[in-house]
Amino acid sequence: MGSEEVIYALEQGDCELLSQSLFNRLEGSAFGKFPELEVLYREICKAGSGEYRMTGSGSAFYLPVSTREEGLEEMRCLASLRKLYSCEVVYCEGNVRGTSYGNYRSEIDEG
Repeated sequence: MGSEEVIYALEQGDCELLSQSLFNRLEGSAFGKFPELEVLYREICKAGSGEYRMTGSGSAFYLPVSTREEGLEEMRCLASLRKLYSCEVVYCEGNVRGTSYGNYRSEIDEG
């Protein structure tokens, strides 16, 4: 898939198509060099509700979602992994004109 599919998915607000249209050519190499990264990736995909993608050289994994509520639910699914792997689960919401970052830790932590 190419950039046309990504643009179409963004225009339609279709997060599933967007996720399917995105890829990272470094993913295979990063997983080969750091097998623990692939283990984490598989755990995230198993715990979550979609096919996550790797950013850049592997500093993060992400999943496009349509609504804040959908994002919160996804983050709740990953809360236990945050503790297990000592990593953060954060959100990024907005569009190309303005994006905000943060976390909903108080809303997703168990107790």
